[in-house]
Amino acid sequence: MRSSLHQTNSKQPQLNPVYGLSRFSGYYFLVGLNAKLDRYKHPYWEILIQDAHETVSVYSRDIEGLIPSLAPYSIIQLECARSRKNGKFFFVCDWIEIANEIPIKHKNIELVPHSTAVNQHDFFTLVEMINSIEIKELRNFINEVLFESKITIPFLRNPASLRFHHNYPGGLLSHSVSVATELSAKFSNSNIERDISIVAALLHDIGKTKTLSESMGRTKLGFLLDHSDLTLEICANALARLDAKLLDTAQHLRHAWTYATPNARYGFKPKTDLAKQLQKVEHDSAKEVSSS
Repeated sequence: MRSSLHQTNSKQPQLNPVYGLSRFSGYYFLVGLNAKLDRYKHPYWEILIQDAHETVSVYSRDIEGLIPSLAPYSIIQLECARSRKNGKFFFVCDWIEIANEIPIKHKNIELVPHSTAVNQHDFFTLVEMINSIEIKELRNFINEVLFESKITIPFLRNPASLRFHHNYPGGLLSHSVSVATELSAKFSNSNIERDISIVAALLHDIGKTKTLSESMGRTKLGFLLDHSDLTLEICANALARLDAKLLDTAQHLRHAWTYATPNARYGFKPKTDLAKQLQKVEHDSAKEVSSS
């Protein structure tokens, strides 16, 4: 039975404080599903949801119709009420359904399950970096890009290359975080430039989410074009929204990404210090790891 909270008004708390709530609702990633029997041999289901900080079990007796469509890291929307038995608190799921996407207003890196990342340290560094971005529009921008369909998990699990630098599962995240750390340090005297440098660095290889695979191979698309050709395409919807609020910043990012490739085909010389430094830091990061 559907409760009074409507799906478009999900409260969307992080999972670490939910045991202090009598009820919560929101969009979460499914990380586990266990069939169980109560003391009367009646079946019920333990549904495991997870975000960047916590894993929580919620329980339901009526999800058989959803099970064929559920998979690891499916996005589900649910509403749960806290109950208590034998002195222990637990959550009973009042309502649940599969969601194709998380609405833009709820997209936040802290919703991503920490278990999706190969390297937990890199993942938590990513979360800290994004949360440190002071310009709200830029923070919303990168959260939106990283939550685009088929981007989130590859960004956390793909290699950065197949034969050279960071050539292992999770290497793309390691490389991106490394470049963002080094680049943002060069712009620490300006909060605005620092924020832009974090976004530019974290997303400079975002095309590799579509050209490489966690299994250390190329995708079909990866045999047809270079990852750098996909950066603006992947960021297109979020860039259009950023244009409406911070046009100069959006153009700043476009220039840094299209120039900052070793053999850029666009033919433009770098016109900003960010573009120059991004290319240098990216090159140094790749070279240092390849030679180590």
